[in-house]
Amino acid sequence: MKVEISPESEGEAGQIDMLTIQTWGGWGDVLREISLLPVPRRMPSAWGVSLALRVRHLSAEHIRVHADARVPSAESVREMLERCPGLRWGGVGPVARRWKAAARGIRALIEPFHPGLFDPGFDWRDNDMVPLEPGCRHIVVQTHLEGLPAKRWTLTGWRQVLDGLKIRYPDAILHVLDPAGAALVGERIVVHDSLSFPAAVNLVERCDLLVSVDSWSKYVAGWKGIPQVVIEPDQTPDYPRHTASTIWRHSFRGLHKNKNLTLLGLAPDGTKRARYTFGPMSNLRPQDVLRALPALGTS
Repeated sequence: MKVEISPESEGEAGQIDMLTIQTWGGWGDVLREISLLPVPRRMPSAWGVSLALRVRHLSAEHIRVHADARVPSAESVREMLERCPGLRWGGVGPVARRWKAAARGIRALIEPFHPGLFDPGFDWRDNDMVPLEPGCRHIVVQTHLEGLPAKRWTLTGWRQVLDGLKIRYPDAILHVLDPAGAALVGERIVVHDSLSFPAAVNLVERCDLLVSVDSWSKYVAGWKGIPQVVIEPDQTPDYPRHTASTIWRHSFRGLHKNKNLTLLGLAPDGTKRARYTFGPMSNLRPQDVLRALPALGTS
């Protein structure tokens, strides 16, 4: 099924498209693609015309996805992108080959001179704002207690990591981001198991540190310059095509020069090659995560 939404029904007076980009099935792919190019509303206009990136989305029906991967609906992607005034929804379906080539060409020109990802500049709504206690450090821990088997870890392992975080950062409140995380609730540990996706992105944007198993949140921390520890297990036993070099080249695009990124389980060699270092998640030890934690400034 291909859904077309015409610019006439979506556009505003004085707004023209600069480029059409294509996002993929998962939230991580969506956030990466829209943050690899600068949002045009930041660009000055001498003629009273604002330029907008037009986004087309490839949903689960158009791509091959793992059966155990959660893929958002096209409607939820559209609803999320409506929070960014510099983006216009272009419908569902593939982008014309010429627009793909243009987007790749612009990225190739930008990336050597830009150290990271561009902040899409979401305009958050009142119901997107997770209340945060003032005067505290806020740390988001994105666990994987369910979902892709290659990224799952034990409840005991995560409990030990959370206990270690509380000792390392005694002024912090820990926010666990996981639909299956209810069992991790504790003193100074808040579990967010039913947040909308916009609220989850907003929460990560406002945190002081992110600890995650490789997920969409790394792009949010990347464009906000937030220190983060990303755990990257060897996924090849379950997904042979997910080699270390492939993950580094594609999944970490825009983060190759990020000085606030600490990788655990993935060792890059330049921008094209990498190797796995600890193997599958079953080999991960809580002390490995705790040793990778950065020193944070005063809260």
